[in-house]
Amino acid sequence: MASSPDEKAFVESCRDFGIVYHGIDSAGFHIVTVFDRSGTRYRVLDSLEFDSNRKCMSVILQSVQDDDVSSTAFDPKRGVVILCKGAETSILPRCGDISDMPLPPQSDVESAKGDLLISGLFRNQEALKKFALSPKYVLARVTDFASAGLRTLVMGARYSPPEEWSQLKSQLDAARKKLDGRDEALSEAFKKIERQLVLVGCTGIEDKLQDGVRETLIALRNAGIQIWILTGDKEETAVNISYSAGHFTPGLPTVRVTQQNSLRECIETINMQIERVKESQNMHSDYAFGVVVDGQSLNFALTSVLREQFLYICKLANSVLCCRLTPIQKAEIVRMMKSSRTPSPVCCAIGDGANDVSMILEAHVGIGLFGKEGRQAVRSSDYALGKFRFLKRALLFHGFHYYVRTANLVQYFFYKNVVFTLTQILFGFFSLFSSQSIYTNLYLLIYNITMTSIPIIFYGIFEQRLPETVLMTVPNIYMTISKNRYLSWKNFFIWMGLSVWHGIVIFFGTYFLAAEGVSNGGNEGNAMGVLEGFGSFMINCVFIGVTIKLVLVSYHFNLFLIASVVGTLIVNFCIFILANYVSLPIGDGGALRGVWTRLGAGIGAFVSYLALFVLFGLCFVPDVLYRLFIDIKTEHYLDSVVKSNETPVESTNSFNGDHFGAYYGSLMNMVKQQKQSDQMQVDPSSAYLRRIQKNQIAPSNNWCFPPPDYPGATSSVTMHASDIIRTDDSYYIPRPTNSSDYRKTSPHSFLQSTS
Repeated sequence: MASSPDEKAFVESCRDFGIVYHGIDSAGFHIVTVFDRSGTRYRVLDSLEFDSNRKCMSVILQSVQDDDVSSTAFDPKRGVVILCKGAETSILPRCGDISDMPLPPQSDVESAKGDLLISGLFRNQEALKKFALSPKYVLARVTDFASAGLRTLVMGARYSPPEEWSQLKSQLDAARKKLDGRDEALSEAFKKIERQLVLVGCTGIEDKLQDGVRETLIALRNAGIQIWILTGDKEETAVNISYSAGHFTPGLPTVRVTQQNSLRECIETINMQIERVKESQNMHSDYAFGVVVDGQSLNFALTSVLREQFLYICKLANSVLCCRLTPIQKAEIVRMMKSSRTPSPVCCAIGDGANDVSMILEAHVGIGLFGKEGRQAVRSSDYALGKFRFLKRALLFHGFHYYVRTANLVQYFFYKNVVFTLTQILFGFFSLFSSQSIYTNLYLLIYNITMTSIPIIFYGIFEQRLPETVLMTVPNIYMTISKNRYLSWKNFFIWMGLSVWHGIVIFFGTYFLAAEGVSNGGNEGNAMGVLEGFGSFMINCVFIGVTIKLVLVSYHFNLFLIASVVGTLIVNFCIFILANYVSLPIGDGGALRGVWTRLGAGIGAFVSYLALFVLFGLCFVPDVLYRLFIDIKTEHYLDSVVKSNETPVESTNSFNGDHFGAYYGSLMNMVKQQKQSDQMQVDPSSAYLRRIQKNQIAPSNNWCFPPPDYPGATSSVTMHASDIIRTDDSYYIPRPTNSSDYRKTSPHSFLQSTS
């Protein structure tokens, strides 16, 4: 089990070159074979773990002779080798004075492998230097690796005589035992061990992006979320990965604040870049750019002198990339963004390794990814995801709906209690504020328990303001919930205004029905004439009214919501009937007995039922009009987003099935706009669509998308007729799905019967 993917890659690469690690034998020795020869045993005397300050790690080895396999302890008769790997900025300063060393001949480089190198390691320092590489050569290879998007490491080694190692080991053990100043003592001990290194090589490891990373980043950026990538990788590696991940778009100009050696130099660079950005924005108002900053320059940019200027240029940027960062610097950036403006922006940090823990803990919301580098990030996070691409659905679909549900749930609780309370306040004007409640104790008890609690719970769990396909296709919709718009004072006052209107209409409507000659049709025995009857009828109107309101704000009528509404109505009417015939142990001890019987007789006249319809109709006219206004406004917004090509897809001349779901909205809109034309005209940079006659579709047909004449098509996918959606009598488009669901085929298999 490797401690990290890098370690596993090293072992596998060495195996491919004939150097095989066999693990640990029963005596505790590490066994390595070279070119199928007999295995060589090594003692691992110590290891200096990686930390973000040193940016390297080391292991101390000692070879074991065949006649000395009795103990894994240090042999004072033999020297040791210190192997160190880390970033080039960390390893090169720890190397000896070899700055003037010429570039080694190719033959010497090729010979520095296998048993020759291994035997030189354990001979002496002079023998080891024969295989040394110049910093110029190593940096050139590191730059090549980084430009290809590989994660780079530099290797150094040093031979230490037994007497020297004994002293170094004693100092290291003493530092580890210290209670006060332990970190400083360890740092000093590490410096003495990791010095005078000899450059022996460098590596480049491909850190493959997970599936869906590019589409997720593009969608989040179109959702109005500013994305910063904070990484410890080399600048060239980080920039290359940013382009491949869609963080930087092709052709995007970048503002670089890198390799700054002093505060004055950093100030001049940032001020110069700000002036250039302002000039570009004056010429082009939609000017977009990215920012690249490294850890060394960030130390100056985060000072009080430069913080505001640095924040200013980063806020204007579309994307920000910070490379060569330590974990502390990642946390400092998050802390800076949390206080960058008022109100404070919500910061979310996402990581998968131990180096991301401090950043995750500092952010408002920390998300840990299950990766190959341990579980530290997951254990420190608020939420854990298996893949980065799951973040798209978590934010655009679940995040959007949970916010809408919570916002409406909170305001609904205010609404229903205002309606309930306002009827009692209005009754106070008629009772001379004698503190007499219009409702009996039973109604006061069950209003917030059985009458109004269950439906809103299921609303808060299952409500969906918009379909998932729309939210995932048009991430711009996510911007409508920014700045807490659903819980703004404007929305709150709309809810409160409607609650006051409903309370007034329900009270005076009930008061009108209670008037003599209306509710009883001229008959005696009118229950509305007594307080219990009047209050019972009014609580019934309030209960039905707030339930109707919940239905009006709902967009997703699922089985649970419908069942909760119907069940609540049935349960409460059963309570009313039970109170009519039995003295309940709760409430007013039989005060309601017979009230509902007399109410049924009293409101039995046709005019009373008609008056109830008028009451609720008058009550909810503003709600219905407001709902229609919101629906029309939403439809216009979605149409404008699609028409203005603000769909979350970059223009591309090649087809990728992973991207096709994002084209769905624009395709559907094009179908609606051009369904009367004989030939569909579709922008090749967006998608391809053809007009197909209805009788040409057969269950056995396979379709190839895109067709061979599609400009820039590099690959095609085959789909069955069941994977095609019919939008009207003659227009068909492929169902949005992942390209991996289709089987690959050649472009010529496209059905030739298309027009």
